[in-house]
Amino acid sequence: MMERSQVLTGVRHGVVPQVALQRFPSEMALVLRMTATDPSERPSTSEIIQQISTLAATPEAVTVRSALEDLRDLQAKLAIAVHQLRDRSQAAQQLELLVSELQDKVQTVGIALA
Repeated sequence: MMERSQVLTGVRHGVVPQVALQRFPSEMALVLRMTATDPSERPSTSEIIQQISTLAATPEAVTVRSALEDLRDLQAKLAIAVHQLRDRSQAAQQLELLVSELQDKVQTVGIALA
């Protein structure tokens, strides 16, 4: 992930992060137009408002609600993964104890046979 200062410097030079460009192509195009070095290439306030309104009305628009839902889904998946990892860790510890006990018994039997 790029640092904020690198991103802002890049935007000033007409470069946006590839991930942002792939995920939000229309939004990034607007950002690049708004930060054009030549003021005559920049959109007017009314153009910006109109384009943002259009973007917000699309079904793909990221809303706070959808972002929060995505975040909650990711948190739930993370909690499940952490729980599974803990279970596996406990199982591994139990197996290590069993192996140790078996090694002790094998050693005891070996000594008794000798």
